[in-house]
Amino acid sequence: MTILSKNKVKKEFLFIAIVFLFFLALSPILLNESPLKTLVIFLSLVSWFGLFIYTKDILFSSLLCIFVVLPFNITLQLPVAVEIFNTEISFTEPFVEGIFVNYLVPTISVLDIGILLSLLSILMTKGFSFYNVLFRNFKNGLFLFFGFLIVQNVFLSNFNSFLFSLRLFSLVLLFLSVLQITKEEKLDRTGRERIITSGVVILLVNVLIQGILGVIQFKRGSSLGLGFLGESQVVSGMTGSSFVELSGEVFLRAYGTFPHPNVLGGFLLMTMFLGVCLYNSRRKLAGGLLVIISFLFMIFTFSRISILLGGVVILVFILKEFLFKKKSLLSFSLSPLLFLERFGNLFNGGDRSWSERLDLMKRSFRVIKENWLLGIGGGNFVKGMEGFVPRGSSGILLTQPVHNIFLLCVSEYGILGFLLIFYVLFYGVIKNVKRISLYGILILFVIVVIGVFDHYLFSLPQGVVILFSLLFLLSSSLQGKWGREV
Repeated sequence: MTILSKNKVKKEFLFIAIVFLFFLALSPILLNESPLKTLVIFLSLVSWFGLFIYTKDILFSSLLCIFVVLPFNITLQLPVAVEIFNTEISFTEPFVEGIFVNYLVPTISVLDIGILLSLLSILMTKGFSFYNVLFRNFKNGLFLFFGFLIVQNVFLSNFNSFLFSLRLFSLVLLFLSVLQITKEEKLDRTGRERIITSGVVILLVNVLIQGILGVIQFKRGSSLGLGFLGESQVVSGMTGSSFVELSGEVFLRAYGTFPHPNVLGGFLLMTMFLGVCLYNSRRKLAGGLLVIISFLFMIFTFSRISILLGGVVILVFILKEFLFKKKSLLSFSLSPLLFLERFGNLFNGGDRSWSERLDLMKRSFRVIKENWLLGIGGGNFVKGMEGFVPRGSSGILLTQPVHNIFLLCVSEYGILGFLLIFYVLFYGVIKNVKRISLYGILILFVIVVIGVFDHYLFSLPQGVVILFSLLFLLSSSLQGKWGREV
């Protein structure tokens, strides 16, 4: 081992030691919040260290750690106000028309730890010069976006908006950094195989855990008491729980440890695409298995958009891999009558979700009109509707973001912020396009469809990570790295 590599290893182990010491310093606060959640976070850090030992790459072990914790909705809600010298200072106001709204509470997610570790890993291995080059490559787009977020948050002075903006900018920076690194660096075969093997195991284990938990939740009609893993406390038929009424029976939709069944559906869509990626990279057994089990478990989420899009992915996959190669096809039935009823409710008046989405979209235009330049602030859409919050079919106020990430982005960041976000991401995706693949087009289609009908890809930490993972796969596909050109 050369002196340079020895120094590199020493620096990486020192970095890991500092992270664990920082965790120990914060552990009294975390233990006071939840001992079991603290244990899960500690085990996540242990898995990060284990991945580093196995892959011998601090950056990719940090990225893999994000996917280890992605399914677990472990969060820490920060106080909305503090008392200093007998004076209460409020950071944010989490009430809208007298109703407490979770979306308005400043929250730190376990995913933020993985994102921070990844950014620090890049800084440690590449230095500040890497970011200087990265910012220059985007022709001041990143500087303008960063400057906009500073101006917006100074103007709004809202802690919840600050945390949302910080998470968004960190993910944008991480996304562009990983694109640049994967373009420039060539891993040796052993290192690449270790990283891919680790990723395959993480994905398969997570899909199995989430799928099995979801099926059990569906069968018993309630959650399993795994709140320390982020599981929502839900019961079929209870207000605030997501369930479906089919053939006179009430069924709880599968949550896993995600905050909503739709988010679990989005996660399984992402793993389906990763399965396709593995299949096309000659890991056919692992890739095919990941595609199949992801889709089968997706059915129990009763997420119509996810199931339809998953069906499209399966159809394209079968047509491209088998029919076009003149191989025999097996008949495959996707939807029993029970699930057809779930989709039929859209047209027979048995489901109000579509009209409620339309009501929220109408309110979003008013929020945009009143905050068209700087926006209402990240995570503050519901606050922007105060005074004209729509009501659902049961008469309950719809205190949730508009189910459209494009309208949500314009509402929270204004026209200027939306254009800057779009420019940076669009430029990052197409910067080095060599050829367009069929799966690249399919990924873009999935992002747009989900984005038009739901909000979690932009409003929830897990959803935003799923979005950027899909964008990375889209970028890799457009560059011809794993998608086959049409």
